Amino acid sequence: MTTRTGKLAIAMTIFVIIAIFAIPNLLSTTYVKQRIADQLSQLSGRQVELQGSSSISLRPYLGVSYDNVIISDEADLSGKPLILIDEFRAKLDLFAALFGDAELAEIEFIRPHFHLRIDESGRRNWSADKGRIGAAINDTEAANSLRLGTVRIEDGILELTDEQKLATSEFTAINGQFSWPDSNAAANTQISAVWRGEIINLAASVANPLTWLQGGASEVSVKIDSNPLKLAFDGFCDGATHNFEGTLSMATPSSKRFADWVGWQLQAPKKLGSFSVSGETVFQNNSLEFPDALVALESHTGKGRLQLGLRDDQMLTINGTLAFETIALPDIQSLLLAQADGAEPGSKFELSFLDGVALDVRLSADTATGAPFAMTGLAAAIIVNDGRASFDIGTAKAIGGSVSGSVSLQAQDNSVAISADIVGNNIELDQLSEIYREKGVALQGRGDITMKLKAVGDDIEGLMLRLNGEGRVSGNEGTLNGWDLPQLYETTLAGSDSVARVSSGVTEFNEINLGYFIANGTAFMRDSFIKTPDVDVSLKGRIDLVRSTLALRGHIKSNKSDFQDQADLPFFIGGTALSPLFVPLPTSIRQPPTQPPPEKATGDQ
Repeated sequence: MTTRTGKLAIAMTIFVIIAIFAIPNLLSTTYVKQRIADQLSQLSGRQVELQGSSSISLRPYLGVSYDNVIISDEADLSGKPLILIDEFRAKLDLFAALFGDAELAEIEFIRPHFHLRIDESGRRNWSADKGRIGAAINDTEAANSLRLGTVRIEDGILELTDEQKLATSEFTAINGQFSWPDSNAAANTQISAVWRGEIINLAASVANPLTWLQGGASEVSVKIDSNPLKLAFDGFCDGATHNFEGTLSMATPSSKRFADWVGWQLQAPKKLGSFSVSGETVFQNNSLEFPDALVALESHTGKGRLQLGLRDDQMLTINGTLAFETIALPDIQSLLLAQADGAEPGSKFELSFLDGVALDVRLSADTATGAPFAMTGLAAAIIVNDGRASFDIGTAKAIGGSVSGSVSLQAQDNSVAISADIVGNNIELDQLSEIYREKGVALQGRGDITMKLKAVGDDIEGLMLRLNGEGRVSGNEGTLNGWDLPQLYETTLAGSDSVARVSSGVTEFNEINLGYFIANGTAFMRDSFIKTPDVDVSLKGRIDLVRSTLALRGHIKSNKSDFQDQADLPFFIGGTALSPLFVPLPTSIRQPPTQPPPEKATGDQ
């Protein structure tokens, strides 16, 4: 090193040392304070005030901090600022500082309070249409010179007010950072916050943020991690229409918890458990469509087309065609009762799950459980609209045979109207008593059933009292458990005045036909008969379905050759379905018992 070069190095070193020690004095001047405010104002396009005291730090980097920083919102008539920052920290460019200037490299918002607002016209007070960012959106030359950097947030609060919907949301404990080095670089965000009592972790990136702000398309990645919801999206977003296209997965361990968390006043999701959906998707016009979705309800997975939407009136729309291997369907009682588990018998029905939802799903399943009877090969439709829900079975294998029909619910003031139209062919008749949980008389064998029922009520008892309809049960070659019909014939033929019990034993039948119509909870038998190898029985009368009491009148006759001259013998059935009482009725066919001859008179008389 020459003497001249050494002297120059020593001079430069002394200059740098003096400049470094002079930096705090330089940066504390009013000029520098205003310079920083101007940079923030030029970048955001909004007035910035550094009102509080300042401090300078040299470690771990050259920086300055100011208390009470205000970024204004000129359009807010109440004077509420866009951002109020308790403490503003900035990392400065060392080279610029050596010459008495202040160039921002990184900034930190300590305890900021963001006041974001959507006005009645739908304008957002945080739109990036002002300042250097706004200029870059409209001018290519300005875009090339745009330099941004990193913004870190510590313990922030974000308040969002929607004047159109008259709604306010608040995010607290906001921590993280936003990084956008320059106009040609990607923008990345990593933020954690608390919203409605739940911690949310958000990670997002936009590959071409300036193109996106200009209304073009950009690659976008978004991940949300929280207890109520996990979401991941990778694809493209159109900056002009805010339509998305790409791969989306979202899942919630509890649909009720998610609905409560987002503030939906909808009861339908609360009837579900865990839910997830994933696949290629397109989002446009507030509608999310999966052409080939993978859907999971609890442990049941299905595939097919699914479309989820939210209308302007906040109506949730669900449409699709889904195929499941297995699925658990809710029974009517669990749907109608607000708390099906442990609900009292007289509990009032809760139909709010019909509100705010328009659903039309074509459903197929290899196995369906949970309804009154298990089904295989199910092809059905579930439709909910305008306070009405219907479950239409196109075809299904059930109860040992085939079943088709529909069940519907309709909200009516403070009650519900239920209708059912069910047809079963070649079913196992013994399963009917299991479905309806009735004990006592039971059929075994195969047969057909038809059922058309309607009822209106606000609880189960009310429905039964206003139940109306008709139906039929018919079959060939089976057994009747609980009624001994040959014994009934013998008892009836004897004509005893005592009440006869014939409520045990098994009777084989060749043919059975039980036709009925129902009026206000009472079933009336018509065209009803039972044919057995020994006797034939015909029945008519009524059954109180609420109390299970019987008031039937029947006729019985023998099929045996030695009794062919006997006419029909009448009898009465009372008691209950669980414990029927059989009473022979008087008839001229029965002969009174032979009277003993009178005693002869003796000679003394």
